Amino acid sequence: MDRFRFYDIPLPSTDHGIAAQAPPPDRAWLLSHPGNPSSDGNELRMSARDIARASELALRGGDKTRKVRCVLFTTGGQVVNVWASSPPNMPRDMLDVSGYFPNGATSARVTNIPGTRTKLPRDWRIFVSNGGKKAPINRAIRKAYNVEWRGHVLMAQYSKRQNRELEEMKNIPDSQQDYAAFLLGL
Repeated sequence: MDRFRFYDIPLPSTDHGIAAQAPPPDRAWLLSHPGNPSSDGNELRMSARDIARASELALRGGDKTRKVRCVLFTTGGQVVNVWASSPPNMPRDMLDVSGYFPNGATSARVTNIPGTRTKLPRDWRIFVSNGGKKAPINRAIRKAYNVEWRGHVLMAQYSKRQNRELEEMKNIPDSQQDYAAFLLGL
């Protein structure tokens, strides 16, 4: 697990006297994912072909590698389904996303509709680039939400498991691409 970094985040408090719902302690909330050491770190060079190649490499990973279908909001302006893999002997939400994020990524688990206490039917994990100013503006997000964001954004969905040991990522079907876009826009 030395390739991934865990973060401790403070629990939210409430202003209306109701005790905040503490997130389960057995869940990974914020994770840091390594970049691609063989990359020059320039996300500008990631064409649609490069993204397709990274997805194919994840899909062809070893037999023991778990694969999951995700949604990628690209800097080129497309919203596409891609594959990511979870290395063996790692927690199942530790996806190798270095093919899409040459500078590495940070991911956050989303359990509620943002800004509300309404629980989502399934938890999601959102991955964002660590590329900073090296990362180009994400034209898919700018087109959809008129917001300037840098680097790719990848979304993965959890299965409905309560036990962290059995929990895993779930393939996102085409029919849920719009739901992922909606969730990202909140």
